[in-house]
Amino acid sequence: MSIEQTTQRNRRLRKKLFVGEFTVYVFEVTLELKEMSLESFEQFVDEFIDVIEDNQLILGGSGDGTRQFRGIVASEKRYASATEEDRKTVEAWLKKQSQCDVATVGELVDMNDVF
Repeated sequence: MSIEQTTQRNRRLRKKLFVGEFTVYVFEVTLELKEMSLESFEQFVDEFIDVIEDNQLILGGSGDGTRQFRGIVASEKRYASATEEDRKTVEAWLKKQSQCDVATVGELVDMNDVF
């Protein structure tokens, strides 16, 4: 049994720790992009951010600035989770982009397990 399963916490603490009924689910995005001009790269990033924001999501991550990126996508709403529909929307958009050599969208996971 994990500590999580054996520890009794009150509602306020569960909410503060994002556990139990307050668990938040996120998904990982990993990209490897083709060689492209800086202008094309910036356009791709702007369009990707638009997709994220249009679906009321947020994105955090890092990359090498030109070819590789790895990040986490979450709901922009407090205590809300990204959904399977959100995950599929982002995955479908990335798969259509000719700039992506590799686009991997992970499964929904507990935010506490990511960090």
